[in-house]
Amino acid sequence: MAATAPCATDATATITVTEQQQPDAGSDDNLAICEGDSVTAAQLFAALGGTPDAGEHGPRPAGAGTYTYTVAATAPCATDATATITVTEQQQPDAGSDDNLAICEGDSVTAAQLFAALGGTPDAGGTWSPPPQVQGHIPIPWPQRHPAQQMQLRP
Repeated sequence: MAATAPCATDATATITVTEQQQPDAGSDDNLAICEGDSVTAAQLFAALGGTPDAGEHGPRPAGAGTYTYTVAATAPCATDATATITVTEQQQPDAGSDDNLAICEGDSVTAAQLFAALGGTPDAGGTWSPPPQVQGHIPIPWPQRHPAQQMQLRP
């Protein structure tokens, strides 16, 4: 501003403009956990896409559900940033329950026979231990060393 006589010095003022960065909560994503497990805050944060700022998850981490990550805005910005992580549970594998299978001396047992002998509702696709030694058949030495041999299905 120009000086008015008798003043000889002009008046000046400086305004420094700074830009406040918008908050970044990352991007939405999905996360799968094992059935019965609880999700952790670290897992939720790791599932966020992008490079999220520090913030808070809600609700408190537990099992499957929808969790919102919020980064509060810093003035003069007024809008908080949010990202959502949807957590689903993956069903545990089911190998069925133990049972017995009687065969005739000298016979071989097929994987299908062993699977049919399992109790409960076992998932398909497991492997037998010991593994089949001849295309789909598990020869059982009868009664050489063991009066009964145990087979296990592992998911």
